[in-house]
Amino acid sequence: MINIDYSIGVTVIAFVVIAYCVMGGIKSVAITDFIQMVLILGGFFLAIPFAIRLCCNFPTALKNIPYESLNLFKGISPATIISLIIMYVATFTVGQEVTSSIYSIRHAHDATKALILSAFLIILFAFLPTFLGLISLSMAEIGYVDTSFMFQDGARYAFLNLVVNTMPPLIVSLVFVGILSAIMSSADSDILAAGTIFSNDIYKIHIDKGADDDQVVKITRLTIIMFGIIAYLLALFNSGSIIIVLIFVFSLRAAGAFIPYVFGLYWSKSSAAGTIASLTFGCGSFIVLEIYKISVLGLQSIIISLIVSLFCFIIFSKLFPPVINSLELADD
Repeated sequence: MINIDYSIGVTVIAFVVIAYCVMGGIKSVAITDFIQMVLILGGFFLAIPFAIRLCCNFPTALKNIPYESLNLFKGISPATIISLIIMYVATFTVGQEVTSSIYSIRHAHDATKALILSAFLIILFAFLPTFLGLISLSMAEIGYVDTSFMFQDGARYAFLNLVVNTMPPLIVSLVFVGILSAIMSSADSDILAAGTIFSNDIYKIHIDKGADDDQVVKITRLTIIMFGIIAYLLALFNSGSIIIVLIFVFSLRAAGAFIPYVFGLYWSKSSAAGTIASLTFGCGSFIVLEIYKISVLGLQSIIISLIVSLFCFIIFSKLFPPVINSLELADD
């Protein structure tokens, strides 16, 4: 929008996100995530009626969308869709950007209501960009917009080019701020999670068991800065597709952590050995399947890895049972 260099933009965003995570912790992340959610939904909700008006009305827009573009399976197989659904459900179930906020809620019933509302909003948001993309395609078919500028950067940027060239500055700003908010809301939650996991689960348990709260907070802040810098460098020098990277990382996280996390909540005989085995073999099998492009019964890698993870979790939990059969967290 303002034609600044990519590296400068990444640097500014990284500095801002790291700064408020270090200074405010989970409270700053929760507050900014809420504001960012409002901006994301607000920008798209304002863009929809304006885009429809450019087509004259909704029936006109719908009538001029090519029929083949409404085919759910065009360019993607049902198996891939099912695999992506499984991957996303599994990865967000164990995702620290979700769980860190949920476990910070004071009461369980508030956490339940927050999860239900969040699920509804995520499903809603999944359809908004798609709907706007179809409206953009309709305008191109009608001839209301010049397709040369709409597709000048490829089909992926058609909607963004449409927004920039046809909508008022206020809506343009809100749409782009919404997209930027989606990036920041994930970035802050994940680097905060990295800091809290290291300080609470590694530093306080295995490095300095006598560390007080102030020392743990200090270690958390240092870890946030360290992981924030690593993420910044990855973003700065990334030359591949971010979608491919995200799908790989999300699938890897789901393959290893989903089974032990869910079973640990509901199966009292879950053990530490089962958890380690599930993480190791679940993630390991996914990496091997992806690197060597191995197909088993035509199933996607994530499904095979989840099956491996489940099998290993049950077997090792049976072979090395927990000292106490309980669903409650223990001090030792």
